[in-house]
Amino acid sequence: MNCLFQQGKAYYWLSACLIIVFLSLGMLPITAQDSTPLPPVGLALYRGEKFSLPYPNFWEVTERGIDTYFGASRTPVCAEPGMIAQALGAVGDRTFEDLLNEYTRTFIRVDLAPERIAIRRTGMSAHFVAPCTDGTPRQYRVTFFIAYGQAYRLSQFAPQAAFNAWADVFGQIVSEFAPATSVNAENGGAIVLPSEAPLALIAHIFGGNVYVGALYDLPGKPITQGATSERSYRSPALSPDGSLVAFIDPNQRTLWLARVSDGAAQQVAADVAVDYPPAWRADGKLLAYMAQHRGKFQLRAVQLPDLSPRDLGETLAEPVECARSSADPSDRLYWSETGAEGNAALMAWVDETLYYSLRCGIGVAALREGKSTVVHAELRRVQLSPDGRMLLGILSAETGTDLVRLNLRSGKLDRLELPKTVEQLAWRSDGNGFFFSTAELKETLTVDEGNSERAEAIFGIFPLRVAAYQLELWEADLRTGVLTALFSGEGRAIGRIAPSPDGAGVLFSVVPSARRLAEAFTNNVSLGELRREAPAVQLYWRPLPATEQTQAILVAVSSAPLWGKLGSAPPPTPTSSPRRPDERPTATPTQTVTLTPSPTASLRRTAPPTNTPRPTRTP
Repeated sequence: MNCLFQQGKAYYWLSACLIIVFLSLGMLPITAQDSTPLPPVGLALYRGEKFSLPYPNFWEVTERGIDTYFGASRTPVCAEPGMIAQALGAVGDRTFEDLLNEYTRTFIRVDLAPERIAIRRTGMSAHFVAPCTDGTPRQYRVTFFIAYGQAYRLSQFAPQAAFNAWADVFGQIVSEFAPATSVNAENGGAIVLPSEAPLALIAHIFGGNVYVGALYDLPGKPITQGATSERSYRSPALSPDGSLVAFIDPNQRTLWLARVSDGAAQQVAADVAVDYPPAWRADGKLLAYMAQHRGKFQLRAVQLPDLSPRDLGETLAEPVECARSSADPSDRLYWSETGAEGNAALMAWVDETLYYSLRCGIGVAALREGKSTVVHAELRRVQLSPDGRMLLGILSAETGTDLVRLNLRSGKLDRLELPKTVEQLAWRSDGNGFFFSTAELKETLTVDEGNSERAEAIFGIFPLRVAAYQLELWEADLRTGVLTALFSGEGRAIGRIAPSPDGAGVLFSVVPSARRLAEAFTNNVSLGELRREAPAVQLYWRPLPATEQTQAILVAVSSAPLWGKLGSAPPPTPTSSPRRPDERPTATPTQTVTLTPSPTASLRRTAPPTNTPRPTRTP
């Protein structure tokens, strides 16, 4: 099998597909030779403009104009399973049987099996067997959905001998098909491919799992499997050379390390304080993290390449209760994306000095030679400048918040005047400016109609109040004092701001409000439909410099974006993306280096952590 993986991408996908089929048939063991449990089949989540559905995360997704193909190859192959999904438009007065009969007469010209399988109240499935193009028998499950006056068709197939091995997976996919616009935000739209893309890797959280990809190929490659939006991994952090990604399993309170090249993962630490992200030292030889054992915090690190543990020294961090409770789902989503009440915890190296937050993302301390000192006791939402000389953050004030800049060498604190109250911050990649977001309360909606017991079971409170904010993203130039508006929309907040390492643009995550969720509850929709209206974090890309022709575009429904170094992503090729070759973006001219990952010998190919035995679900 190793030789197949070395031959190229096509062999990889085919091999992965065969492994899953053999597992389902019981032809392969469910544990590794060292008794490590192997991961379950992982499902990624496809979200398009007209529908969403899970699919095996080693499959490719090919947009074909009138429909979308999911499979191990870019086009259907008789020996491989796959799916084709299509939005059919207005249904009129046609029923499920009408749609099935039309499909039989127009497309397949064979009889359907008499059994019908109801999918909630919105879909119906039927099976049939038909010859493939090479004459071999292929079994199909075709499902029609009707919702909001629109019809959709999902055709799932596999070689007849292998169909039973895929039946449960196909059934899971059908049960979670969402025939509706899947971008749940007032300012949301269809996912768009950017016209230019920096050649740098992006680590992010997609469907609860850690993914690594490039801007032109999001979501990229899965590193973990088996998570859900409710049981998500946290804090992915790419190593300085882009070959490794660290991440936290908050449910097990463990720190993991995985190779980007092949996804081989290994747990490297336990008893992790999950609110603190891991931090790489610039030379890539130390991975720092905050440990929490018996109620006490400890600063520790993993030494590379042997992955040995190391104590860094005393800490002044305080293990206190951080977040206040909120019944508003968008509040909880925002705090999950950033930190307690929007205050992300700091962990960052400057040479041999490690800067970290004191408590709940508030206050900053510095660890040098095993000793910690307080840098500032109240500074929050802190961002370290690219040169490591400045901290940018906010201080609470009687009239709102003050934006301040702290010189780490002299200790001088400067206040920066802005016409708007700052919500989140990020330095520009050149250090000569910064980005900031604002959130001004626009409307508070109260859900006080409907079944109170149902509301308390779902939200934990009745009546429910949710808030919608006017969101803006700005760029500030410290040399000229010029402010440039980059984005405006409605939602709960802008969560993460991640400028690209070459200055070609900025990624930022938008947390939608729970407006649509509140309206859906008031309309007494089913629990499944209600879950699909829950807010989900969306990732936007804003090219720079800002002009009238450049606008922010939605590039993924994912969270926690973090860039790798410039040159860590290879240039796009016609086969490196699930999209058609003529849709490939052009790379920005400054990106020329191609990553060659350097494997770490002590990393075993073990199963990545699995938060839950269930595959990825919609929010």
